[in-house]
Amino acid sequence: MRNKINLVDIARRDLLKMAAMTGTVGIITALGESLNPTLAAVASLPQKKKGAPTPAKEPEAKLTPALNDVGIANMAIQLEQRAINTYLGLKKEKILVNKNLLDVTQQFSDDHVAHRDALVKAVKALGGEPANYKGLGTFPIPATILKKESEAVRYGMALELIASKVYFDAFKDKLKTPEGRNLIINILSVETQHVGVLRTVLKFVVDKSNKSNKILPYPTLEEEPMPEMPKGFSWDFNA
Repeated sequence: MRNKINLVDIARRDLLKMAAMTGTVGIITALGESLNPTLAAVASLPQKKKGAPTPAKEPEAKLTPALNDVGIANMAIQLEQRAINTYLGLKKEKILVNKNLLDVTQQFSDDHVAHRDALVKAVKALGGEPANYKGLGTFPIPATILKKESEAVRYGMALELIASKVYFDAFKDKLKTPEGRNLIINILSVETQHVGVLRTVLKFVVDKSNKSNKILPYPTLEEEPMPEMPKGFSWDFNA
């Protein structure tokens, strides 16, 4: 495990501190280009709730371990909900048609529901208010996934890897309470299983001709680079 601290690590830490204090609104403006591009995209995904008044700024408070972990968990709640909505959209739009693959992704969606609910429970136990997860819609949908099922699987794998990296970073040096760390390490193990399953499906089920796919291209999650946040349109599906 590397001990080197660079500007990206500091920016990530600042992101999560600010998230705990103010939520995701305004984080990107405050941190600018020093933030990891993918985490910046995750944090700045617009909420789709219409007609809601702009929330008043909360008075600054001491960043206690519990408050720190509430901020991290609230970001994770919205990540999990977007994952649920995205799998729902892939199914409803008939982007995924392979029955075995549909069964697998349904299980993944159920896992994300369980993660969301566990995170909501943890936020309440830490004395916080759970983040809104209604009306968020999906992650950005690249047009390429509409043309080929293998591209949809590759897209899902990238999203699961982003989630795994976010949880890994949080567990490694950002969470401050035993409750938060124990919950996140359990979620992380499931997220990394999702990545492995989708990588295997991509190689052996829906894209057999792609000989360059490796099932385990990197020996550790830490060494695997963070994918870019996909770009595209969004669906309004909400589970």
